[in-house]
Amino acid sequence: MSRSMIALITMSLALLVPLTAHASCDLDYQICSKTCLVKHLNDDGAEAACSTKCVASKGVCLAEVGVDKTVEVSQEIWINTKSFVKEMTKE
Repeated sequence: MSRSMIALITMSLALLVPLTAHASCDLDYQICSKTCLVKHLNDDGAEAACSTKCVASKGVCLAEVGVDKTVEVSQEIWINTKSFVKEMTKE
């Protein structure tokens, strides 16, 4: 299996982030967003700034989940590649 093929598989699988992770990031975002609404009830500028931080936090959360999944999948691919090579080089 070529490096480009492994990279393609890894990236494809990394996009399949678990739904629970999305739900967790989304729930955290919703809580943050609603907190901003309440905290800055009469100040649209402060609410917008606060909401922007919530969006950034959600982006970071989703990126971290993606990285974790990519590492997990990469490790599985590496283990499978090692066993494949080991079997192919047996005499």
